[in-house]
Amino acid sequence: MHEAVDDDRRYSQLVAQLSDRARTLGANAIVVEKVAQAGGNSVAFNPSGGQIEGSGTGGTLTVTALAIRYSP
Repeated sequence: MHEAVDDDRRYSQLVAQLSDRARTLGANAIVVEKVAQAGGNSVAFNPSGGQIEGSGTGGTLTVTALAIRYSP
């Protein structure tokens, strides 16, 4: 559940950055086209310690969006 919160936070930050960039280009809105996550957590057995170890890197979140300008 903790990862979902982190992913939501990262997604919100990326969309905010994309919106700001779109505004500087003269766009009124963005349309999110694609959201992808690569990498993530890995779990491996450590034979010397006899325990399962994991790394929580969180992976890479990529958001692709289209900036649009419309007039009423």
